Amino acid sequence: MEFVNKKVPSNYIEIFRPWLTPFFSAVGIFVSILGLSGVYGVPNIVFPILLFAFSIVIISSLITAFYIYKSKTEMQKYEKIISDTSDIQNKTLQFNLFLNKKTNTTICRIINLPDTFALNIKRLIEKSNNGSLLPVETIQEENREDAIKYINDFLMQLNSIYNEYIEQIIDETKTIIQDLIKSNGYELRVSIALKLYNKTYENKFHRDEIKIFTEHRDKETTRENKREIGKLDFSIDHNTDFSSCLQMSRFIKNDVGEENQGDYMNESHDYDKKYNQTVTVPIYMDYSQKRRFGYLCCDILDDRYNKKILNSNTADILEIVSSNIAQIFDQIYGIWCSLSVLKLKQMNDDYNMALYAKCLEGRESK
Repeated sequence: MEFVNKKVPSNYIEIFRPWLTPFFSAVGIFVSILGLSGVYGVPNIVFPILLFAFSIVIISSLITAFYIYKSKTEMQKYEKIISDTSDIQNKTLQFNLFLNKKTNTTICRIINLPDTFALNIKRLIEKSNNGSLLPVETIQEENREDAIKYINDFLMQLNSIYNEYIEQIIDETKTIIQDLIKSNGYELRVSIALKLYNKTYENKFHRDEIKIFTEHRDKETTRENKREIGKLDFSIDHNTDFSSCLQMSRFIKNDVGEENQGDYMNESHDYDKKYNQTVTVPIYMDYSQKRRFGYLCCDILDDRYNKKILNSNTADILEIVSSNIAQIFDQIYGIWCSLSVLKLKQMNDDYNMALYAKCLEGRESK
């Protein structure tokens, strides 16, 4: 993001200050001469001349005073701009530091997860097959409950690490974007959502096989319970945000819901009553064949300013966040592939599928 510092015209007051002393001195002299008119031989004609002269001085002094006041106001305005700009720069720096630290720490925690799990499964297989590492399906019946327990423990720990990371990242992203638009003079609430594919998308699946679901929202939006989370499936081709992000690194639209919006599609019901400005970025790893996991979305409902509030600065933040989220998903993807050799029926083909299955369970239980 780029921030432009404006130079404060701090010398305005110094420029006009010399006018103040002559002004008050002239007023004193004027009053004194006025009192002496006609006295001690001072001609009466002096009075109108002085009145005219001092009127010019007073008028010019008042004009000067006005510009002094105006310069103070401008200076205070510029000082606030610089203060707000400096503040948002510091907050952005702190956010980036937090994001990097949180992502690296989470990756380390994920990497260490499979060790105990794989070791326990290996022991069960050896125990069931006299030391032979045959597929896990050959684990004897009396040991299957232990195997399922190990699987569930692994998934529970992984889900705990994942949820902690995503919840914090989404809320911090909401905060920094909200602070950013506030520094530009806009008091609006931001909503952040994580949308995932029902399976990792690597172009080997047909697009019509891919479904998109809302996996997480920021806490404030979640508490309100006015926007769906995991209740619906969406397609790529019937949502302009999603289809555009397969060709571009970002999608920005500031006039959602306006008349004649034939160029914008969205399958959400009454979407234009929930937001009218949106930014969406893809979550992917840029390998030779892109490994796509979903989207990170930000939107606002601007019913006050009628300005283009969400912009490239918003997209810059979302892209940084999405690249970090992609690292987490890619790390889990690698671990999932390494554990797939165990042929565990209790594990889905990848983590996106596991999250989607959990989402479907939530729908069925309601």
